[in-house]
Amino acid sequence: MPKRVTWYAAIPIAKRDDGWLACDYAEAIECRTAEEAAEIAERMAHKPGYSAAVAFSVVPTEVD
Repeated sequence: MPKRVTWYAAIPIAKRDDGWLACDYAEAIECRTAEEAAEIAERMAHKPGYSAAVAFSVVPTEVD
């Protein structure tokens, strides 16, 4: 029977020189739990050069 897998991640958001906000995918971190993703996103948002961060999960998919 296939099992369901949920992926969690945190991605920081930087303000570009032109004023737009952009995700910094190079600094994205895969996390084990939603709580861990939220904690890491909170820390990322306060790092110099970043304006915010996002913690999210990917919709579960079936894996064999």
